Amino acid sequence: MSKSENPSFKDERSTEPYNEDKVSSPQMLERLKRMHEKSESEFKGDWSQLERLIRNLDDDDQKEGIKPEGRLQDWDEWAKIPGGKAREYIHLEGANLEGANLEGANLGGAHLEGANLYDADLAGAYLLGAHLHGAEFLLAHLERADLSAAHLERANLRLADLEGANLLHARLDEADLTHASGVRFDSNSIHRTKIDGNANDPWSVLRRKYTGPWFFVHMLLLIVFFTPHAAKFLYLSGLASVQAHIAQQADVLEHDLQGHERAVQAIREMQRRYKETHRETRAAWVLVGWTETWWAFTMVIVLVAYNAFRGILTLRVSALRDEEERSQVTPYLDAYWPLFLCHRIAKALMWIAIGSALFHTGYWAWTTTVWVAL
Repeated sequence: MSKSENPSFKDERSTEPYNEDKVSSPQMLERLKRMHEKSESEFKGDWSQLERLIRNLDDDDQKEGIKPEGRLQDWDEWAKIPGGKAREYIHLEGANLEGANLEGANLGGAHLEGANLYDADLAGAYLLGAHLHGAEFLLAHLERADLSAAHLERANLRLADLEGANLLHARLDEADLTHASGVRFDSNSIHRTKIDGNANDPWSVLRRKYTGPWFFVHMLLLIVFFTPHAAKFLYLSGLASVQAHIAQQADVLEHDLQGHERAVQAIREMQRRYKETHRETRAAWVLVGWTETWWAFTMVIVLVAYNAFRGILTLRVSALRDEEERSQVTPYLDAYWPLFLCHRIAKALMWIAIGSALFHTGYWAWTTTVWVAL
């Protein structure tokens, strides 16, 4: 059936409800109107289409053990046009569907602007290209819903569950995503979108964690870790100079003390013991902990690798952030998802880095003795 042949089709967006005469009975029309008396939303759509949806919901409520893919089967069949595409003239603007179980419903391209879908179950719903401007989705279940290219401008998605939902190219301008879970931004328009500061979606985590200031903080931790090695390096460098001078003076004393065998033997014993307890090595090995224990050297390698890894991630995320801030469109999921997987690895390395830095610094401070003035 073409649009012109459909009696409920309107060329322009509706401004008030219509097709009351297409409802099957006055009793049904009265019921549909009562549904909206308790709702702040104002229905401006097609009464006959709303009836068709409500009747399908009633039928599903009466069936026991119905599978999700079998729900709303009559509605889904009607909502399709030849070729499998969704109708573009489903008008349910402002419909009160609070708490409705719409799991698996075909609402692709439907007009649901201002609809009340509070606590509704739309898990797996086909909402491709749906018009959902200003719709109420508070606490709604949208798991695995296909919301690609959907119009969600000014929609209230607070506390909504979007786990596994497809948001490719969905428009989220001025939408409220505060405390929404399972969000995965995918080339979405986000002009003035409300997102709480501690949002745990992958892109928000990357934006928050990989910035210049955070990179600076982690570099400070690396410096803290290297401080004991640097102190030991300076100490041993000074000691080596002193020992070289002592060895030179010992040769002079040994020559001057000829005939005093006990004194010569004492000097030779002192030199022997020093050589037995010390060995020459490159100063660089002292800095990286190679002269201490295997775990100290391993921690240095882990820390250097972590900070290099984090530096690369920061550069990549910064480039995507800059692009987002210029265009007000989030990156594609494929562009940042590998970075998020790398972030999980970096997160594990971070705790190793922090723990090793604190332990190593504390161990050095507790075991090292210094001379202080009285």
